[in-house]
Formats: sequence, structure tokens, C-alpha cells
Amino acid sequence: YAHRSDAARDGPGGGALATPIHLLIASFRDQLCPRTLHNAFRRAENPDRVFIRIIEQTEEGSDLIDDAGCWDRYCQDYNTDCQQYKDNVRTVHVNAKDAKGPTDARSKLSAMVNHDYVHRDEPTQLDFHRVELQDFCMQIDSHMDFSDHYDTELIFMFHRTENDYAVLSTYVADISQNNQAIRV
Repeated sequence: YAHRSDAARDGPGGGALATPIHLLIASFRDQLCPRTLHNAFRRAENPDRVFIRIIEQTEEGSDLIDDAGCWDRYCQDYNTDCQQYKDNVRTVHVNAKDAKGPTDARSKLSAMVNHDYVHRDEPTQLDFHRVELQDFCMQIDSHMDFSDHYDTELIFMFHRTENDYAVLSTYVADISQNNQAIRV
């Protein structure tokens, strides 16, 4: 069990409050994606350490709200001061007509993280943000909500497994159950 430095709230290097979390979002013409961005930042205990990669599959030239753009609508509808997070979000646009499904988009997102991990010591080669071995990654749908302090709580949950290879998974509950006490 190697990475205990972030198991404490204020451990070395900032602990669970500072460990970077990389969210990977595959979005296909999803009008709820901006709300997902909003809640990812709003409900995080430390939103500055949340880095979001989005593969956004939209139809160019469409007037539908589904194709308005995740980041643009987040800035317009949820956070007019969105520039505070502009360096935390990387969007790759794909024409919806060329999309090959969610698995392909998720694979590309994983490859983006891998690239930034492999080139972590070569700043000019980074696609988005440096990825370290002890960073956390979450792959989510583009229409998700988050519990308060999800970022810190997930790190604590991971460390309770005492297994460096643990994978946390969930069956998403109804949104009306968000932030309610859950018996495990």
C-alpha cells in the first residue's frame, strides 16, 4: 500500500485536499453536460484540483441546445466567471456525424491521460495537464451530479480499501437521493 500521503485530509503535499483528480467525460449531444461541469466544480471541496477532459460530439451548425457546447453553455448558464476554471477544462470537439460511440470516446479520453502521464516531465509535450502516478481519474457520463465534497470523500474511500489497485464503481442512484446518508 504505497500512496498514503493523501490519505489524511492535510497530509504531505496537501493530502486528500490537494491530490489532483482527472474527470473524463464523453458527451454526445448532451444538454446536461454544462450542469455536470457546474456541479463538478461547485460540489468539490477543492475545485482547483479537478481537471476535466471532455470529448464533445456535437453537430456543427445546429441550432439545438444539445449542440450548443458544454463549456460555452457552462459559462453562459451556470458560471459567468467561468474563466477561473478555463485552465482546468480541455475540450476536444468531434462532429457528431463522425462519432463512433461512447466506448471510442472513452478510449480516446484514456489515451489523453496516458499521454500526459508519459510526458509528465516534458512540459512542451503535455496535451493538457501533468498526470502523476498518485493522481486519481474518474470516468463519468456527461449527465451526472455529485455529492458535496465528492472529491475528498472518494479519495478517503479509495484509501479505506488499502489496495493500490482498487477500482471504485457505482450504480448511480436517483438524483433525489443525492447528499442523503447512505448505509454501506
